Amino acid sequence: MDKKLKGALSIVFATMSYGMFGIFSRFINNGFQLFTQNWIRNLIVVCIIGIFLLNRDKTWKKFKQKDIIWILLWSMSGIPAFFLFYIAVQHLQINTSYFLLYSTMIVGGYICGKIFFKETLNT
Repeated sequence: MDKKLKGALSIVFATMSYGMFGIFSRFINNGFQLFTQNWIRNLIVVCIIGIFLLNRDKTWKKFKQKDIIWILLWSMSGIPAFFLFYIAVQHLQINTSYFLLYSTMIVGGYICGKIFFKETLNT
């Protein structure tokens, strides 16, 4: 399988997996606790990533000490995002919550790109 097809299939699979979260949350509602739901999802992700990491023959690259703060910020930002998205899915229509999630992610990406990387929009 060539790299482009493999990359495209990975993006499609990740998008479908992520997109099903709101639907599953709505079906399950409060019968399946929020923390259990996150635990199972993270366990599945760890298993999938573990399979890929065990099949690699490449060496690991050490990260710099100054990058620890960015790694921690990136890791910890997922916690409030998860809770807020779960609440949004429970109280809004699923299509509205996904529209708001993706549109604010795009706008937030533009703003962060402008602040951190001095990027500009072009045609």
